[in-house]
Amino acid sequence: MIRTENLIISKVSHRHADALFRIYGDVENNAYNPSPPFSSIEHSQSVLNAWIEHWSVKGFGNHAVSMTSDKDCIIGFGGFSFKKFRGEEVISLGYKFTPDVWGNGYATEFVNGIIEHTVLPGNVIKVIARTHPENIASIRVLEKTGFIYLEIYDDNDGMGLSSVFSRKI
Repeated sequence: MIRTENLIISKVSHRHADALFRIYGDVENNAYNPSPPFSSIEHSQSVLNAWIEHWSVKGFGNHAVSMTSDKDCIIGFGGFSFKKFRGEEVISLGYKFTPDVWGNGYATEFVNGIIEHTVLPGNVIKVIARTHPENIASIRVLEKTGFIYLEIYDDNDGMGLSSVFSRKI
């Protein structure tokens, strides 16, 4: 578990299925996501199973994020995972927060906390993050947390058009 000033960042578990569905099933929250909102709690459980397996195999992965003032209310998810980019497997950072907490600096706090406290495999020297070119709030989070803009990329793994950022760790 990672504690920041306002957040508790904990490894995902099966008990997070309802919160995952609430956040990833929200239409507003998926405005910049090429994938549709989650359609069922079963789909959320399937995604959680994959995230938990990633933790088991790789030793790092996605986290549930709650407030220090209410540790039982999940406000977001995020973390590191392996993704394909330009034919190579890279470490990618991702995050998503419920719209009712947007604009409070929690995504920035999360990214700083996760980078500071996560141990990635020894040969990893940088991570990437991708966001939709029109998702200005997410772009600002990446810039504030030390990510450098690389390019606009129209990739082939279902993400569609992405602004790609990178950060040495």
